[in-house]
Order: sequence, then C-alpha cells, then structure tokens
Amino acid sequence: MPESELRDALVPGELPHALRGRNLFWINIKEFLQHSDSDLPAENYLLHWQAVYQCCLEDDASALRGLSYVTTEDPFAKKQQH
Repeated sequence: MPESELRDALVPGELPHALRGRNLFWINIKEFLQHSDSDLPAENYLLHWQAVYQCCLEDDASALRGLSYVTTEDPFAKKQQH
C-alpha cells in the first residue's frame, strides 16, 4: 500500500505542496496487522505514524529499520525488475 493512501485519508487538503503525489514510504499491510503496533490505542497510533513521517522527512531511514512493515523502496519496482 502506498503511504500516500494512508496520508490522504488522515490529512486530506493539509499537505505541503512538495508532498502531494509523492510516496514517502510503503506499508506492508499484512505485516503491519501481525505487528504489535497495529494494537496501539488511537492516540498512540497517530503519534506512531507521525514519528514515521518525521523519520522520512528527515531522511532518517535507520530509525525505521525496526519496523518490518515499512519500507522506503517501492516494492513494485523490485517485481518489475525481475
């Protein structure tokens, strides 16, 4: 799932112009649903995704390594190369 779909659902119309039409990361929904992060309370859930966005905006990919369900590489691009 492209991150932009989640972003557009959470904050429509409030995005900086530079982010429109750009995916910052990809979410593996199957892995996310199996991760303990999917059970976070609502207030922590939004803070969690805000932290993920901040890491992407700061190009801090190392902070995302512990999140198996998030990648900054387009998974579909890998499939097209094979």
